[in-house]
Amino acid sequence: MNFFIVAANFMRWKTAKSFHTGDKILSSLATSRFLFLFNVFVTFLPPLLDFWLNRNLQAMSTMAVVAAFLNSTNLWFTTVLCVFYCVKITNYNWKFFIFLKTRMSTVFPRFLLVSLLISLSSSLPFGWCVYETQIQNLTNLAMENMTLPKDDVHENHHNMFLLFLAGSCPPFLIFLVADFLLLHSLWMHTRRMKNSGSSFRSPNLESHFSAVKITLQQ
Repeated sequence: MNFFIVAANFMRWKTAKSFHTGDKILSSLATSRFLFLFNVFVTFLPPLLDFWLNRNLQAMSTMAVVAAFLNSTNLWFTTVLCVFYCVKITNYNWKFFIFLKTRMSTVFPRFLLVSLLISLSSSLPFGWCVYETQIQNLTNLAMENMTLPKDDVHENHHNMFLLFLAGSCPPFLIFLVADFLLLHSLWMHTRRMKNSGSSFRSPNLESHFSAVKITLQQ
């Protein structure tokens, strides 16, 4: 599904020679999700799984950083998409919203770049603080009086949980605020239409419903 979204947006760009801001965000989100699923698929391929089971610290740390980066990117891109629809559809008269509305084509692509930098900075600690080596002494059966040291890689679940929580909370909270503002704007709009006796099939109301549906499906 994500691949088809990217392909469809690419064909649209090739035909129209332009890329709308919403299409840029959707394409970025679909690409990051495709890469995340591809990374999960590759992890469970038999040759790489055998390499994983060799308990190589560097390999496990690298894969942890890549997985954390792709997961964080998905969260941030989803949040940027929700904020984009919130700013585009709602009619709040706040200075920050007006600023975003008038500069959507330049601000939101920068938000994507900032999201990549934040995702990278929050995923690097996974390579330093999650996996650690511990030396174990194994008795050699052929030589009874000798013990052989063996490095065993252990996963620190406590650090992993704290790092995941620290990286996931900011985009999740922003997503909730943007979704709440979108729902609040929809509720206020339907209330005004009900009081004025207007039809509930107005284009503005349909845009609200469509935006809420898209954000809740992410």
